[in-house]
Amino acid sequence: MEDRIMQLRDYHSEKVVPDARNFVRACRRYATVFIFALLVAVGGNNAAAQTDNTSANKSAKTKTEKKQDKEKLEIITLTQEEFVKKIFDYNDTTMIYKGKKPAIVDFYADWCGPCKRLSPILDQLLKEYDGAFIVYKVNVDHNKDLARALQVYNIPTLLYLVPKQKPKRSMGLLTKEQLKEIIDKYLVGTEK
Repeated sequence: MEDRIMQLRDYHSEKVVPDARNFVRACRRYATVFIFALLVAVGGNNAAAQTDNTSANKSAKTKTEKKQDKEKLEIITLTQEEFVKKIFDYNDTTMIYKGKKPAIVDFYADWCGPCKRLSPILDQLLKEYDGAFIVYKVNVDHNKDLARALQVYNIPTLLYLVPKQKPKRSMGLLTKEQLKEIIDKYLVGTEK
């Protein structure tokens, strides 16, 4: 039985190792190879991590660009303060649009049926025109002073804004075709 315990296999040579000394040498060899392989693997992972970091930076940049593109095609909800910063000061009588890109401001309420029907139409038009203009929404229930100052008594009310010009206005629910006509004539400036 003792002979069988002492006979261990060397897996490289497939020969029987007759004594414990050879077994220890073989274990050292395997340990050295294992440690070397481990160091190479850790070093390789470090290089892979650096590669992952650069690809992560690239993907972060593309995510930022995609987010900006997505924001370009989304409807933006404004408060009174944001309206003053981005659109115009509603207390000022000149009412000249501050933005650089044409825009539509939709005055709406959550409970308003026609407003709910208009919202998806505006979203479709924003995508069809590929962000040629911006769509802002202002909730009249949350921004009563703004609605009162701009004399928004019927909803939905739309303001059509062109940079450095006074706004034009429409009241009530408009069809997609009617909105396209207004956008083509006033905002985009091209007849399709």
